[in-house]
Amino acid sequence: MIAQEADLPRRRKAARDRTQGLDAWLTGLSWDGPQAGAKGLKRKHHGKLPQDLQDAYGACEGRLAELLAVPSGTVPSTPAPETGEAPRPAGTKLSELAAVVRSLLEDTARNRAVLTWSAIRHRLNVELPHLHPDDQGQVLVLADADTPADEPLLSALVTTNQGDLHPLYRHVAYSLGRETPSGQDELHARWQLDVLRLYGIWKHHRPNDGRM
Repeated sequence: MIAQEADLPRRRKAARDRTQGLDAWLTGLSWDGPQAGAKGLKRKHHGKLPQDLQDAYGACEGRLAELLAVPSGTVPSTPAPETGEAPRPAGTKLSELAAVVRSLLEDTARNRAVLTWSAIRHRLNVELPHLHPDDQGQVLVLADADTPADEPLLSALVTTNQGDLHPLYRHVAYSLGRETPSGQDELHARWQLDVLRLYGIWKHHRPNDGRM
């Protein structure tokens, strides 16, 4: 009994040494490390593990739980949900696009033609992102911001894919303080008249003639 008690400090020290070694070993493990380590110990020690290894392994299980636990007072981070939508362009980008779109609309008026958004994307030499309808409207509002009050809006030349009145026609006019008929038939007739007037106004104006 006395010999066993005298040998107890040595056994405790040996258990601590094994615990520290296994602690460092567990720190560098991947998620499947504890299972692999347990299998390795079983292969090395057939049957029941010695008491000191059982004590060390039990201590390491507690240490592993501490390593995997979320620190107190913190909230586990979660990835931001994917909206599936592309980021909206900034106001400066919309202004840059508006300047280019206006120039293109002026050329379209001189050529007595109309444009769709798809055609605008195809004809521009700059990259035109797929714009949200609200951003499309803002680009046209900015493009017509300097159009004289006694002239039709150049944005009237932007049509649907079928070459008809674009839903943004009324929005742009309203945003720039232009009055439009309330009825759909009257609105359509006003739009047709605006297109014809634009053809006449821009027929004799060439690029760089001092017009906006």
